[in-house]
Amino acid sequence: MTDPTIEVVKPSTMREALRILARPSPRALPLGGGTHLALHPAAAKVLVDLSGLALAGIRVKGGRCEAGAMTTLAQIASSSRLPAALRTAVRRETNRNLRQQATLGGALAVREPGPLLACLLALGAEVALEPEKVGEGLDRWLRRKVTGRRSVQLITGVSWDSKPSLACADVARSPMDRPIVFAAAAAMVEGGRLSSVRVVLTGAGQPLVPQMKAARILEGASAVDIGDRMMAAAGMLAVDWVDDIRGTAEYRAAVAPVLVRRALAQLLSAGA
Repeated sequence: MTDPTIEVVKPSTMREALRILARPSPRALPLGGGTHLALHPAAAKVLVDLSGLALAGIRVKGGRCEAGAMTTLAQIASSSRLPAALRTAVRRETNRNLRQQATLGGALAVREPGPLLACLLALGAEVALEPEKVGEGLDRWLRRKVTGRRSVQLITGVSWDSKPSLACADVARSPMDRPIVFAAAAAMVEGGRLSSVRVVLTGAGQPLVPQMKAARILEGASAVDIGDRMMAAAGMLAVDWVDDIRGTAEYRAAVAPVLVRRALAQLLSAGA
């Protein structure tokens, strides 16, 4: 139930939405699906409903895939225009009921590590921001600290190069549980070899970490030598794993190379 002390406004233009969000008082926050705010009440007196700004939808154009910030996770999970691995990642992210309401922009704003962000990082995604239609690499955007009352930037969508292939692998206590470890890998497959390799590791309650050193070792790997390459790259996988109820840090460190190899083998098999 909405807190009666919180005002919900629904602007019809981006300019109006940014004006409200930029006001010093009363504090305003953007409202997407509202699933995070339902669990963590907002420290704001005004919520700006973005549903009237035409920010939902998925399209592939000019070699890039674009998804609007108000696109629900359910729409991503069911879209045939998106990589199968990305659809799988979204289904591993949360349950069906929450997917119907939660939005892509909300998932980015919360910055909670998980399969969806791991796959978008592996794809080299770019976050679209207003005002002025600014684009910023997702990796850089996630590293940026959110502090104080800096200039308002509203997430309007995400885009990525549609040419690389994407694969993922994970381990969990049950098919419906969130992953203990999740590996996302993206690459081009040319002549049976991997190029432009990107690898990202995460897990429920775990850090979200691109594996650039390991990716360099895996560059050029084929189905014949992927095992040897992975053995060399395993020592380069660097994540500050955390012990929790799902598993130990030691277990996660041991299973991560196995999952990365599975994801890369999927890419090579699909590109054969």
